[in-house]
Amino acid sequence: MELQFLGAATTVTGSQFLLTTSRARVLIDCGMFQGNPHETIRNRVPLAYDPAEIDALVLTHAHLDHCGLIPLVVTKGMRAPIFATPGTIELATLVLLDSAKLQQEAAKRDERFERRHPGRAGHRLLGQLVRRRVPAG
Repeated sequence: MELQFLGAATTVTGSQFLLTTSRARVLIDCGMFQGNPHETIRNRVPLAYDPAEIDALVLTHAHLDHCGLIPLVVTKGMRAPIFATPGTIELATLVLLDSAKLQQEAAKRDERFERRHPGRAGHRLLGQLVRRRVPAG
């Protein structure tokens, strides 16, 4: 049996663990990294596993830092069942819908900024990193 810590190891967000046995590959939680831009950029790092090879996902609870990347792993090919309590499933559905709406609004803001300031979108993110005193690299 092998347990890989794929998130929430150096921070409190992005909870995701992969349990591999001789019989199955079980993903425990599938959370987004949240917080400052230095943390959230980790949501764009390639997955450490092939989602199509996951046999089951166990969702411990509905916080975004535990369920936020489920849409991504499904898009990337996961077809495994998701196990959680009925209450967790109901709340995770609402949390994911709300997160999607916020991400769409942020994308629209970024598009408007890019239209008004061509070529400066990268400078905008760098400015956010500097203001928050987060290392850019």
